[in-house]
Amino acid sequence: MRRLEFVAPSNMENLAHLRGWALGEPCPADDVAVHIDLRRWRRVTPNPVVGLIAVAAYYARYGCSIQIDYPEADYARRMLGTVGFLDALQTFASWTDDEGFVGNVARILPIIPVQNFRTSAGVEHLIRVMEEEFSASARLPANLLQDASAVLAEAADNVVWHAQCDEGGFALAQVRSRRVLGETRWFIEVAVADPGRGIRESLGVPDDDWIAVASAMEAGTTGLEEKDRGYGLAHMAGVADHPHRLLTVHSGDGFVERGHRYVLERTVGTRFPGTLVSMSIPT
Repeated sequence: MRRLEFVAPSNMENLAHLRGWALGEPCPADDVAVHIDLRRWRRVTPNPVVGLIAVAAYYARYGCSIQIDYPEADYARRMLGTVGFLDALQTFASWTDDEGFVGNVARILPIIPVQNFRTSAGVEHLIRVMEEEFSASARLPANLLQDASAVLAEAADNVVWHAQCDEGGFALAQVRSRRVLGETRWFIEVAVADPGRGIRESLGVPDDDWIAVASAMEAGTTGLEEKDRGYGLAHMAGVADHPHRLLTVHSGDGFVERGHRYVLERTVGTRFPGTLVSMSIPT
């Protein structure tokens, strides 16, 4: 039996920034054992949470054996419980809570636990849940909530229309603090992931993954023949074009990062089986 190992670092915040990640190999056989070791992970954030759920869904689809070692740090373990990590895993496979998620973290900031959606109606429900929860927070100006909701809706719609996977997509949204340039700032962070066919295959192009991802962020680029399609990622790129905002799109081994007057397009050592989109918006 072939064994794929992934050992998370303590500060894992974006899967594309990791190197030497063995997961995400295409077309796995049923004699593959997948080991995801999260014991060192201390800072639980949306991008890797939904990304790892989608990876697990991808390998579960092929009947692979999957073992997950949960964080040793009490706060990280409880945070995974708070964001609904195990509940999301159970939407596509049978999982036991051998490690024990004891309680949730005490919080005063909005968190929308991981939501699994598979239809347009599911996307609409996801947005309603986010708006109801986040609008109750005095920390969030209305225009920022509108931008975050738009990004979440566009990314989720792309899953429904393009991913072509029975598991659907997984979304997580929360407000959290980060140190930026020596000061603590608050950010709305949203992330959407799916274990589907990925952007390059969706577009039906022979390009490298990063070229396909970059092309998909240009207005009017779509793999569908319907008019008025192909503007979702382009709209998200526009939302990201403000100071201190950051949009990342990871599909296959292609990665694009967009911010205010800033673009990074490259091939990364971490292959993602599907598409992973995340956005960070300062409040």
